[in-house]
Amino acid sequence: MADGSALDCLWTNYMQWKIIYNDPVAFPWVTGMDKGCTMFKAADAFCWILAVGWIAQSVLYMRAARQAKSFVKE
Repeated sequence: MADGSALDCLWTNYMQWKIIYNDPVAFPWVTGMDKGCTMFKAADAFCWILAVGWIAQSVLYMRAARQAKSFVKE
């Protein structure tokens, strides 16, 4: 993602979790924080792709419906 993005995974540094819970034996989820952040960003990108695709499909459908309506009138 671009720098300054609204989705920066700031929760990985919230209260310096990596420093406070820096014991992978006691807290195994600490080692997966970066992977979780990456997966979260990928999911966000996928949602944007789906949203843009849905809008494009809606526009194309409306255009086709309008053309079909004008074709039936003729």
